[in-house]
Amino acid sequence: MATLVKLRALTADERTELKRLARSRTQEAQLVVRARVMLGLAGGEWPYQVADRAGVRRSHGRYRADGPPGGRSLREKGSNLQPAG
Repeated sequence: MATLVKLRALTADERTELKRLARSRTQEAQLVVRARVMLGLAGGEWPYQVADRAGVRRSHGRYRADGPPGGRSLREKGSNLQPAG
């Protein structure tokens, strides 16, 4: 049975940045998908719903402690997101 993923609360800045990334047509596709996944999970959607919509599988595990999509990889790509901590 699927379980609901509990993430730490996103800050307003993180949510804004994730929304920007999620609708981007110029960012790397992987970052766009990660942003969509994080927004869905943070919004209380079930992992299978998010994965089906985003076309991915089991993507939430590595973000539980680190916060929004990979923190470090986003900073390297010019994002304003910072890792949790």
